[in-house]
Amino acid sequence: MVKTNASQYSVIINWNANGIKKNRNTFAAFLSAHNVYIACVSETHLIASDKIKFDGYTTYRKDRIAVRPSGGVAIIIKSKIKHQLTYLPATQTLEAVAISITINQSITTIISAYQSSSFQMYINDFEKIFNSYQKIILVGDLNCKHTTWYCKSTNANGRKLYKYLASNPAILSAPDTPTYNPYDQSRSPDILDVIILKSIRFSMHQEPLFELDSDHLPVKITLDASLSFSTPTRKLITVSKGEEPLEVQTSEIHSDLDTSNVHSIFDIQLMVDKKFTDAEKLQHLENLWTPGKNSVFPSTQHGKKQLKFQFGWQGIALRGHRDSGPLNIDEPLINEGNFRSLLRFFLKATTLSGDESFKLARENCSKNAQYINWKIQNEIVHICFDIIISKIVKKINDSTFFSIIADETADISGVEQFALCARYYDVNEKKMCESFLKFVPVDDVSGQSLANHIITELKDLNIEIKNLRGQGYDGAASMSGKLNGVAALIRKEYPSALYIHCSAHNLNLSVSYACNIQGIRNTMGTVEACYNFLNTPKRQNFFNIHLAELKKKETSSNKQKLKRLCPTRWVERYNSIETFNEFFPAIIYCLEEMITWKDIDTSSKANQLLLALQSSEFNVALSVLNHIFQYTQSLCKYLQSKNIDLVVAVNHINLVKNQLSCIRENATTEFNKLFIDIKKRLNDFELTIEMPRLAKRQKNRDNIPTKDPEEYFRITLFLPFLDSFVQQLNDRFVNHQNIISGFQMFVKSSEFDEEKLRELVEFYANDVDDFDRVKSETILWNRYLTDSNKQYNSVIQILNECNPDLFPNIYKLLQILITLPITSCEAERSFSTLKRIKSYLRNSTSERRLNGLAALNIHYEVSVTPEEVISHLSSTKHRLDFIL
Repeated sequence: MVKTNASQYSVIINWNANGIKKNRNTFAAFLSAHNVYIACVSETHLIASDKIKFDGYTTYRKDRIAVRPSGGVAIIIKSKIKHQLTYLPATQTLEAVAISITINQSITTIISAYQSSSFQMYINDFEKIFNSYQKIILVGDLNCKHTTWYCKSTNANGRKLYKYLASNPAILSAPDTPTYNPYDQSRSPDILDVIILKSIRFSMHQEPLFELDSDHLPVKITLDASLSFSTPTRKLITVSKGEEPLEVQTSEIHSDLDTSNVHSIFDIQLMVDKKFTDAEKLQHLENLWTPGKNSVFPSTQHGKKQLKFQFGWQGIALRGHRDSGPLNIDEPLINEGNFRSLLRFFLKATTLSGDESFKLARENCSKNAQYINWKIQNEIVHICFDIIISKIVKKINDSTFFSIIADETADISGVEQFALCARYYDVNEKKMCESFLKFVPVDDVSGQSLANHIITELKDLNIEIKNLRGQGYDGAASMSGKLNGVAALIRKEYPSALYIHCSAHNLNLSVSYACNIQGIRNTMGTVEACYNFLNTPKRQNFFNIHLAELKKKETSSNKQKLKRLCPTRWVERYNSIETFNEFFPAIIYCLEEMITWKDIDTSSKANQLLLALQSSEFNVALSVLNHIFQYTQSLCKYLQSKNIDLVVAVNHINLVKNQLSCIRENATTEFNKLFIDIKKRLNDFELTIEMPRLAKRQKNRDNIPTKDPEEYFRITLFLPFLDSFVQQLNDRFVNHQNIISGFQMFVKSSEFDEEKLRELVEFYANDVDDFDRVKSETILWNRYLTDSNKQYNSVIQILNECNPDLFPNIYKLLQILITLPITSCEAERSFSTLKRIKSYLRNSTSERRLNGLAALNIHYEVSVTPEEVISHLSSTKHRLDFIL
């Protein structure tokens, strides 16, 4: 059994060492300082007799056989990461060594490679390697230059590699700045250390670090993904019967169930997963059942049951440990599952109420007309899926234009599930909709494979794919790649399908990279370490005592405990920072007392954390984070809404960005207010804010020529954090700004631009009339907006105001605008349903059943009646006739 790392961000180092023996000690300290998970080292210059080890790491290397030490590659991986050495086919000039690890529950091959500039490159080496494994991350110095990946020039190796990448499902990723700084001043710095990816769908960030002694800078690669770590195993018992795996249900005894407010036998949320004695059942039935009052269970021939719909809507399992054979009204000795248990409960309840018709019908009907077998259950579930999706597809086709939203995750059984959703404007209800369509199992997560799946599935669902106008994905290379990404490949067939990077994900990345400022990053790490330290029963109970005392004296907060820093959604970390800042006094008092405990582990760690919490840098950074995060928390939640459009989203992002810029312009005043509050707070603990010691020669710490602590922390913490945050927001939302620029004239009458209108009409030439017609409509529409003098809060309101008969082209363009996706959150929401339905107890659920249960649970508002199900059943061949 394995567990994933607590933080989803994993660090890989790509470094040409130019001889690792001479850098052994400094590199060991570097691995520890940056918490490196895997280091891919090229030009190790080692021979077979050289012994080199790093504490806590396992080293795999391939040395070059030569007269003098040269070349060579190595992979240095943390020993606790689950991995194994992987075979690579023989190569001519490419030096490589590989391991296999589990990333996001998928086997991935990590390759450390080196292509010497002294030897000719053979593309056949790359072909053999990339054809050997499904998911590959190749890291190293390939000595391939091409202007496509920001090199200053192009060499022969670069042209060969570019040609290979253009015709194969692989993507090259390179840093933005040079990684090679030659000792020879006559040579120019350039980018030589790169990554080649195959079927990798998580995002990553590369950052050259000005550390270590080599003519190549080490490149820090931060993966937005989880690695699997080795843990002690335990045995799991899997029970199966026949062809259909059985689901194991757990039961708890709840004798305190309150049924006073229950008015129907169908309030099953109160009954599922609970076991009663016979006396308790009778007692609850007296409260629950009145003869003749609740007899609303659908009664049709052959015992049709709406109960299956209820289970589907609630996402509750139907199956049990043994659920085959005829239904016995007496209590079984084994667990037969929720469906049979509740059906038996219903039959007893109706019998006690004086109505024995249901019981008699069940006992007297033929055995092949019971309809409680798992096969008929699966058939009904699939029919419900067809009914729900057909209704949604009709709405999509009626709306004319739509966008696709997609994301991928691995389920509990390790199957890659590709979630497809659609965003469209419901012309009947006059609102935006984002609807889940289905899960698609995929084996190949390359851009070409995923693009083919999207197109095929949309056609199979009878969606008019020619009306596809937008694509919403995350920033993974296989989704957003310019050459072989899903978005680019779909646009080759459907040029009007614009790709828009998820706005919530962009905001998340902006906050994430802004928090890379050293003081901010260290503060976040300390908050996480403090949470982990107190998150044990004994320590948590001791902390709660101090927290209760704090609430009596200083705060009336409803928060009960510290919150963990979210490993993926950085903007959601505001709750953690806010809670930590609020509970700070209780944490200090708690740690001060824990220092005196006899438990060495607890007292030593408490002392370390206390020293960190009392430092000036931590307290200033914590206040800065708490202050700035207040502006992003609400924006993050808003960007995940369904009923927003791209114009409103960009406007709100600009609002936050302008506010942060305003704070930056008035940094002295704003920080002075924060600094005064920090000083008042620390005075209660008899602490003062002090500057760190300055040194004449210092590379890893800011040496600001000042003696004022306020000025020092304003320059080293407050300003860099704000500058980085604002810059990230500017860079990451440029594409969003460019997309809406051509539509602004339909929202504001003062924004008319003939050149932009011409570009827009040319781009959507298949959807609108000629330019002169659209221009005249636009002028008339601007006149309408000016004369009406109405204030609109969103493009949806403007669209509802637009008359499609008078402004047909404007109406179409506005509809396209609101159809463009804002985020990919709808696909991620479906992952929550996936985890509830396909759990470890139901890990062998078939894909057909999974989609049916997911559609019932997600689209609970879509009506599915017994009559519709029977109509579908009657349209297929059965031995019995279905009669309403």
